Amino acid sequence: MMKKSVEEEDKDSEDRCFCCYDGGGVVICEDKNCLKVYHPECVGKGKNSMDSGKCWTCSRHSCVVCSDTSRFYCLCCPHASCKDCLGGSGLALTRVPNGLCKSCLTQILRAEENSEYGLEGEKIDFEDQDELRRFKEYWEIVKEKEGLTSEDVYSAYSFLQAREYRHIGDSDETMSDSDEDSGSEDEDDVKLEHEHKKRRVSSATTIASDEKKASPRFQKSCFASIIPENMKLVYIKKSLLEKLLEDPDHSESKVLGSLVKVKNNPLDYFVNATYCPYQLSQVKGIKEISATNGESSEIQLQVSNFLQDIPLSRLSDFDLTKEECEDLSQNIADGHLKKPTVVELEKKARELHQDITKHWIENELVRLQRHIDRANEKGQREQLAEYLNQRELLEKPSEQQRLLKQMPEVIADVVDLESALNSGISLSNIERLNGSNFKKWKEHVELYLGLQGIDICLTEPQPEIDAQSDEALVAKNREWLRANRKAKLVAV
Repeated sequence: MMKKSVEEEDKDSEDRCFCCYDGGGVVICEDKNCLKVYHPECVGKGKNSMDSGKCWTCSRHSCVVCSDTSRFYCLCCPHASCKDCLGGSGLALTRVPNGLCKSCLTQILRAEENSEYGLEGEKIDFEDQDELRRFKEYWEIVKEKEGLTSEDVYSAYSFLQAREYRHIGDSDETMSDSDEDSGSEDEDDVKLEHEHKKRRVSSATTIASDEKKASPRFQKSCFASIIPENMKLVYIKKSLLEKLLEDPDHSESKVLGSLVKVKNNPLDYFVNATYCPYQLSQVKGIKEISATNGESSEIQLQVSNFLQDIPLSRLSDFDLTKEECEDLSQNIADGHLKKPTVVELEKKARELHQDITKHWIENELVRLQRHIDRANEKGQREQLAEYLNQRELLEKPSEQQRLLKQMPEVIADVVDLESALNSGISLSNIERLNGSNFKKWKEHVELYLGLQGIDICLTEPQPEIDAQSDEALVAKNREWLRANRKAKLVAV
């Protein structure tokens, strides 16, 4: 086989051995797309065998489990995996197709914390301090290049641990479910549990998620999924926010980083307020505006995606919707907001859990009383009995304590590995329009819009609707308006 040309060898090739992170006397992998270099002794080869003229490729091009061609790679060592073995390879993806293996994650955490022990209490041995120093230097280069943070590392490590625990606990969970089914449950408990689960993952979502997890094409990432089941864990309604702000000593830490629903400005060019009157935004700051006419001061919020400060009067007290979560996901994809990791969202959710649950209990009791009054007026006996039972159960201190102690669980985002590998196009690598790159820019934008499923505004005219239009045409018009708004954000 032909060896790499001099130009190929010199092109952006690394200068540190990918095993020991030291330089000098290294040879480059012969794979045409690989820029990794190694000391012959670090890969079990003699100098003569490397100079024999035979083509040599490093082990990162073979799956660590089955030795098939790899498609996912550790950023700090030759550990790699094929698509089918990713779930059992000990590799946590950070940015497809790259990730970090458990061994490197442990070393990174040890290096950053200057500890002699890993997260599980195991002793981590380095030959000398120079080896640790070289690893830290290499990691700093990788971290800056990939845009990773310490939170990404902790999230990836937690994800690997959760995957191991799930695998070990599958049989135990089956036995536990069987034991629970054999026990007797109070009928009221079942009814209220059913009502409360509406605030959590629906059964349909769970089944779909299980089907995806069973396929090697779909893998959980270390980031939280931007769905209502997750976002409502950190969503603060207007009435709850006003109550939290009554205690200024403790409210700021809770409110910062939470989500609120802000009423859109109809004059905003990029927002169709008739379709999305509110949007989810993250609270970045709290300001107290002093009054000049002797009245009480006003609290305003600094939130993501809004240049001006937002008064509390523009916030919503309604539940969030699937469409608002989809808009939030698009804002994250467009780089306007950082995507939360599972660890970050769980931390914030636990911080807000008591307040959000107490607020829900209060509102739920009011809702049930309203339904009781209506059922009583209309003589609906079955509904009346059901609502009375639900209210009686929710008023019990034991039930309220159970709900307060029920810690929130965050659903991890699921990555479609096939699509991520095949598309290779994202908003971050679309070159800005500068007057000389229109053709390339247009191709990339159209491809991106097509991959996101929002190119309807380019391929079809806007539907014309009036007061007599049927529901299907109105829905299609909403879809077109939403796609057009997102396309404008991509194009600017």
